[in-house]
Formats: sequence, C-alpha cells, structure tokens
Amino acid sequence: MLRTAAIAAAGAAVAACLYALTRRPRLAFDLPGTMSAIVARDAACTVVTVPTPQPAAGEVLIQVRATAINRLDVMQRRGKSPVPKGVTEVLGLEAAGIVVATSSAAFEVGDEVLALVPGGSYAEYVAVDATTVMRKPRSMSWAEAASVPEAWLTAAL
Repeated sequence: MLRTAAIAAAGAAVAACLYALTRRPRLAFDLPGTMSAIVARDAACTVVTVPTPQPAAGEVLIQVRATAINRLDVMQRRGKSPVPKGVTEVLGLEAAGIVVATSSAAFEVGDEVLALVPGGSYAEYVAVDATTVMRKPRSMSWAEAASVPEAWLTAAL
C-alpha cells in the first residue's frame, strides 16, 4: 500500500514537472521577429503586423496575456487624442503577462506581472520600464490584473 502511494506521488510529481516545462513562456532568444498588434485607423481598431519590441536598459519585455480598455484608448481610436511623440502607435496603457526578456535586476524571465505602459499593450508583446511593473498577485486572474495599473489605481486614488 505504501509503495503504491509512493509510486503515485512520484508519477504526480513527474506530471507536474512536465506540465510546468511545457507551459513556460518562450525565452528571449526564440521570440518572433514580428507580432500582431492593434492600432487605430480611420476611427477603428485594426490588426497589423509590427516588429516585436526589444527591451532597452531598465526595461522588461512582457508576453501580454490580458489588457484593459480605458478612456484614453477610446479617445485615441476615435482620433480625439493623438499618441504622444516617441510612443508607439499601438493602443493600450496597461497589461498583464509573463516576463520573457529583461535587462532589469528586479524581474526574471517567467515572472507573472502587471504594468502601466505609455502605449503598446494591445499586442502580443510590450516592452516597458521596469519601474512601472508590479508582480501579479496569484489570487488575480489575468483580466483582473490587467485592469489594475490604469483603471483600478486611478479609481482607488
């Protein structure tokens, strides 16, 4: 009986390891050269192909799992608020996802995070200053975490 339980426990541990290994995000060395993103064209959201961003010094690259819609996104889509100079035309100000590349000592590849971004979260990947990134609480879904940086913190403060 004890031997059967030990074998079952070992099998469960192997299964858990295999699941964890197959669920890991892609690492920086095998990121695609391009990605899908959403930009505003003629007051509508349009899916385009753009280069995958690369993190600069002090930035992390997040594989986006969820994003949120807020007033500025709607205003930019309608052409009522221009994208600031130096900011990507890709919409989106907040994201939740997994760190896939980093030049910051504060985060490691594989960390689950949420972030406030100047633009670009309506995409598969977004590069963002590490000082605007927070660890995602395990109790939050991806969608809940994505709504925290802009929408929830604005309402809470």
